[in-house]
Amino acid sequence: MIKISLRIILPLSMILFLCFYAEATPLYLSDYLGVASGSYTTTSYSPYTTVNQQCYGFGADRIGSWSSSKISFQDRGIFNKGIGAHSASSIVFYLNPLRNIQSFTTFETIVGIDVSGGYGTRFKVYVDAVLVENVVVASVSSASIYLSVDVTNATTLSLINEDYGARGGNHSAWADAKLTGSVPEPANFLMALGTILFLLLKK
Repeated sequence: MIKISLRIILPLSMILFLCFYAEATPLYLSDYLGVASGSYTTTSYSPYTTVNQQCYGFGADRIGSWSSSKISFQDRGIFNKGIGAHSASSIVFYLNPLRNIQSFTTFETIVGIDVSGGYGTRFKVYVDAVLVENVVVASVSSASIYLSVDVTNATTLSLINEDYGARGGNHSAWADAKLTGSVPEPANFLMALGTILFLLLKK
């Protein structure tokens, strides 16, 4: 009985561990712009976004309405996912509707100027109207910057682009912009494993 139980318990334990602790598939924000990947938008997409792009359209997995190319930084190469923008612009994501799709705790992105050229851009991230990131990428030759922001229990995530220096070809981008997370409490895993052990040993 014990040998049979162990043969059952060990695989079940591994399955439970993977279910509870395997990282969730990222929720890419470019998939919630209301347009197909590889296209662009100039309008808000309810209930997920409000957009304000003053010059060109936001690109869904492309640099923007002025180019069909994927986002590419001189120091990191090409990105399959991301949001192309232009300064000045803003886009607000409403997080509760997105939580109905998948749970998450963190916003991650790499900000920079696309290789197609442009002057500098200031990138700002607001969580519930509170400024949490404020970084500058000065030119197309400047290093891109990785950002990671806690959005646990937040309701809005605002991505703002502002001119840094002259305006003209400010091909800025939020590359690989995604929501990631959330790992359940260890107690949940232990409780599930304990229940299985109890039921098996009771027989």
